[in-house]
This record gives sequence, C-alpha cells and structure tokens, in this order.
Amino acid sequence: MICSVVNLGTRLLAPLIFLFAFYTPLEAQTVNHAKITSTENPFTITSSIGALFDGATAQHYSEIQPLDKSISWQVYLPQNYSPDNPPGLLVYISPSNSGKIPEDWQAIMDEFNLIWIGANRSGNNITPKRRLTYALLAPRVVTKQGFTIESSRVYLSGFSGGGRVASLLASDYPHIFKGAIYNSGANKWFNMTPEKLELMKNNRYVFIAGRHDFNLDNARRVYRIYKKAGLEHLKLKVINRMGHENPTFKNYRAAIQFVDKKQ
Repeated sequence: MICSVVNLGTRLLAPLIFLFAFYTPLEAQTVNHAKITSTENPFTITSSIGALFDGATAQHYSEIQPLDKSISWQVYLPQNYSPDNPPGLLVYISPSNSGKIPEDWQAIMDEFNLIWIGANRSGNNITPKRRLTYALLAPRVVTKQGFTIESSRVYLSGFSGGGRVASLLASDYPHIFKGAIYNSGANKWFNMTPEKLELMKNNRYVFIAGRHDFNLDNARRVYRIYKKAGLEHLKLKVINRMGHENPTFKNYRAAIQFVDKKQ
C-alpha cells in the first residue's frame, strides 16, 4: 500500500535537499501570487511553483513538475483569526487526494488558533517528491496570500502514508516544523545530521496508533528510535478500540495540545 514511501531513501531525498536550499518559506510577501477560489471557510488556494518563486529559483524545481502546473491546497482559517494575534499553522498530508480538514477538527483549529492547510492531489498515489514539495510549500502559500503566521508554531501532521511522508519532512526540516503528529504511520529519518538532531530536541512529536492498527508496531519502532536518539518531548498514544483510522476529536485535540505546549 505504501511501499514507495516505506522504501524512500537518500537517493530520492538528496535532490530535494538541493532544491529546498533555495526556499525561504516564511519570507514576508507583499505581492499576492496565489488565488483564493472561494470566499467560504474552508476554502481553496491555487498557485504554481512558477508563481511562488522568481524565475531563477523556480527553475530549480522544474524536475518536480512543470512550473506552470496548478497546485491547490484546502485551507481552514480559525474563526478568531487576526494578524494582531498571529495563528500557528498545521500542514496536513493525507493518504487520499483531498487536503480537506475533517469537519469536527475545525473547532480544534479555532481553540488553538491554527490555520489548517492540506494539499489536494497529494495522496499515496502521488510521487513522494511531489507530496514532500507540496507540504513544504504550504507555509509560503499562506504567507503569500497575505495571512500572518507565527513561525514558532508551524506543525506537520499526516495519516497513514501521509504520516510517513510527514515524518520524513519533519525530521529533515526541524527549523521549519516545530512539532509533528504522526497518525498511524511514521518512517525512520534519512539524512540525519547532528545539527538537525539538536533542533529536533527542541521540538515536540506525537505518535498515534490504534490498538488494532496494522501500523502499531511501526509507530512503536519509530518512537523508540526518536527516544534512543535523545529526544525528550515525545508522546506515544495507543488508542483502544481503534484500528487504522484518524483519531477522534478528543484524541487529536490532546495531540495538538501536546505539540503546541510552550517549552
């Protein structure tokens, strides 16, 4: 089901590291190159790599996909959004091709003052390069649209194969993603360096799996890798009477509360 993600190695991630060296995700923007396609909430933002970067930088992404190819993200803005009280950002990677927030999780975003963003067409059938890229571009998409976010509260989450991709990205970019929630899927990191590991020690990570989840052993194994590496701000949540599925409102809220806890 997720072999292409499970076996993702340094051969694939190395080109991405080169490309993302040209990327400053939270750079302040005054020009709006993204397009909101609805005035409702949640809503869709559509953009392209060519619109998000200048010509020279965009060319470094040309191997990911055509620079003029549209990418869309589903966005939920917390009801209490105000640039005077900048929200955090939760970037979500789904195993399906919809980035839409589960409806009952909207109240969690409201409570914790978080913007939700998830890419469409970023499911398990999409190449890992694109899934990683779409998620990493998400903070830039939001700020280019003119929304203010708190860079110390940018988090990453995903379910199943999306959780595995999230774990690869969160461990490769701990200076961007200050916490992560892996729902029923996580991978051991690649390309780890002492510098990245030190940054990860300041971040917070939650591993969630159901008692009857076929990925439970996987979650426990990666959790132990994090723990053995010296990371302390960790939580493993095994949920009774749950299989391979996203957690309930109560359990996901608890996970958000943990990663969003101030040091």
